[in-house]
This record gives sequence, C-alpha cells and structure tokens, in this order.
Amino acid sequence: GSNNPPWLHSPVKQKYQNRSVFESEKAKACAGAKIVVNTIYYTEVDGVNNSMFEIAGCGGFQIATSKPAMAELFEPESEIVTFASRKELIEKAQYYLARPKERQVIARRAQERAHREHTYEHRLNKLLDIALPERNGSNLQTASDNPDQQSKLR
Repeated sequence: GSNNPPWLHSPVKQKYQNRSVFESEKAKACAGAKIVVNTIYYTEVDGVNNSMFEIAGCGGFQIATSKPAMAELFEPESEIVTFASRKELIEKAQYYLARPKERQVIARRAQERAHREHTYEHRLNKLLDIALPERNGSNLQTASDNPDQQSKLR
C-alpha cells in the first residue's frame, strides 16, 4: 500500500498491489526473482516469519531482516543473507545483483536446508514431541511414507 517506504517502489508493485499471491504463483514469483526482500515485521520480536521458510523452500534468494533466532534455522550469509539497516540492504542488493552465481549457490543451500529441516512435517513432529512427551520422538507417518496412503490420494 501507500505506507511502503520509497525504496520498496517497483514496477511489479503496480501488477500485484492490493492483491495477494498464493500457492504456485507465489512459488514462481519467489523462485524467479533475482532477490526477494524479506522484511520481518517488528512484532516477530527476535523470531522469523513463515515467508523465510517459503522463500527458501521455493529456491528463492532472499535478503532478510537480521533476527537472533535466524542463526538457529539457517546459516547467515551462507544460506540466507541478512541486513540490519536500509544502507546495508541496498549495499547487499547491489552486491548480489552483480553476482548471479553466488545468489544461486546461496539459494540452493537454503532450499536444501529448508527441505531437510524446515517442512511442516518437521514442525508438527516437534510440536507433538513437546505436547506429548510419551511419543518418544516417533514421527508421524505421512502419505509419502506409506504406499497404501499414496494410492488413496490419487
């Protein structure tokens, strides 16, 4: 909307302003962008947002607001690039726009990590382990683990 800072103005905004982008369209946008700027809202306090995982999972290269919890989830500057000020964001955007191969390597690392450690299945298992300690770390069986369930989904 009109509350965006001036540096967020873009020709793309005219196409997508006041409209949400979901599912495959969002995945294509994240994967196809040279850089996805992930400005983590201040109410996240020290945490991260869901977009961080979505962008990484889609193979997008992101520059995200630096947050303390980030280092537990992704390796800063190796799997995800961070910024702490507008000046730093601009400098890093200019740097990485000129280095497409570096962007690709970082995006691939983040995507591999997201698929390996940060899926909804991972989060649900962790939640269940906390809520139900008697589970003893047993994982949920998903349709991808069970051929009988796969045939029911087709």
